[in-house]
Amino acid sequence: MNPALGIEDVPRGAKSLALIVDDPDAPKGTFVHWLLWNIDPETREIEEDSALNSKLDLKGNARKADLEKAMKGHVLEEAALIGLYSKKELVRR
Repeated sequence: MNPALGIEDVPRGAKSLALIVDDPDAPKGTFVHWLLWNIDPETREIEEDSALNSKLDLKGNARKADLEKAMKGHVLEEAALIGLYSKKELVRR
């Protein structure tokens, strides 16, 4: 399930947005959780547990490398959001 995400300060001239959610600290190396592309640049929020339609000429099973190749030379700006995860310790009494 995706978290709710806010989008702001989209560069002028952007025709679409792409989102890559990966985990570089996964036990077996970087794990790609999900990819989104052709997000309308007027979008200001992606709601929790939502799905988006795709317009890019990529198949639904496109991989991160495919998306990055399609974006090459077209990126106006990049942003990163880093989330930290930790397991809660179970306290027994």
